[in-house]
Amino acid sequence: MKYGFIITAFFFISVSSLFSQTSRTDSLFSLAAEEYNNKNYAHVIFLVNDILTERQSPSLYNLRGVANYGLSDYENAIADFSEALRLDSNLLDARENRANSYIALKQFDKAINDINIVIAKEPEKSGTYYSRAVLHSELKDYDKAIADFSAAISRNDKNPNYYHGRAEIYFYMNEFDRALADLETTIKLNPSKIDALKLKAMIHQKTNNLDAAIADFAAYLKQDPKATDVRLSRAIALQEKGDTQKALADYALVLKADPRNDIALSNRSIIYFESKEFDKAMADLNATLELNSKNYQSFMTRGDIFYEQTKYTEAISDYECALKLHSEAVLYIKIANSQFSLKEYDMAYESYTKALALDANNAQTYYNRGKTLRVLGKNDKAVEDYQKFLELAPNDERLKEFVPLVQQEINQLKNK
Repeated sequence: MKYGFIITAFFFISVSSLFSQTSRTDSLFSLAAEEYNNKNYAHVIFLVNDILTERQSPSLYNLRGVANYGLSDYENAIADFSEALRLDSNLLDARENRANSYIALKQFDKAINDINIVIAKEPEKSGTYYSRAVLHSELKDYDKAIADFSAAISRNDKNPNYYHGRAEIYFYMNEFDRALADLETTIKLNPSKIDALKLKAMIHQKTNNLDAAIADFAAYLKQDPKATDVRLSRAIALQEKGDTQKALADYALVLKADPRNDIALSNRSIIYFESKEFDKAMADLNATLELNSKNYQSFMTRGDIFYEQTKYTEAISDYECALKLHSEAVLYIKIANSQFSLKEYDMAYESYTKALALDANNAQTYYNRGKTLRVLGKNDKAVEDYQKFLELAPNDERLKEFVPLVQQEINQLKNK
């Protein structure tokens, strides 16, 4: 599950340049500022345009710029902030607002240039370091991002957004202990910041601390029970833990809210497959593949069901579809097993050989290929594969008990 960085734009409205206003323009400006606070951006622009017919002021262009930004009209916002700066190059509010507009257009280099100027003139302003840290994050320059988040924190250690932002970067850098420490501070400063719970849960899930992950997902869902993505994540954690009944309950709620969620359908099908509820599993797999024909896991699981039902030709077809999407040894092994069951021994030998080309240390595959060679009457080659099995099997606890049996087979073949 991908975790996206959130850019938060802070806008600044300066009134210092609106000196010597007439009572009318003063009234209009106050109304425009009030309308901005009420998010009536189009009316703000109308009012500012009226004032500009009587007086030019950098603060007016700055105000109109933030209104344009509110309407997602970033080009005109930049034009307004640039005009404000032409009239007063020291109006740092406009420069920082322009940087936010550049960020919206993903013109990160221009945004950084503006922020650098603001920092040079106001080096103790924590929010500006935060803005630059976000930019460095977008550019994946994580070391610089960490430095700027830390600079913001050193100037204001009470802002939870700063800690949360740094935690996200530590997460990307796989420095999970540091990320968790920052997230704990985030939650302490702002207990309602549930995104911190979500990221904490993701870290716990990634480090296989499933109980902690499930607890954090539950805390998030207590505050936002309609968060389908978080419920899906909890279902996956529950499934990984082996608590399949609770996982099924969460998958059911996810699918009630989003019937076309192919991840929930695909994962639920695995639970049904493992519990031998093949009809339910097949229904979910067919629905998954209708929604996402590139879900190789679903092709593989459906192939496994066909194999369990001795429908080996259908199994091979699905395994081959999965193989076209994702080449891995296990798929060649599954194809080979199906071919062997169909007594297509030459083809099975070729498939086992392809599997070993991808995973040369798979003892079980050497045994299966040796068994295939024995059926084909190639006993010397079969012995070589059995001996390779004996060489590798001690490394696999599941296979140690078969070692005496394979040794017995080798002796039989050598005595023929």
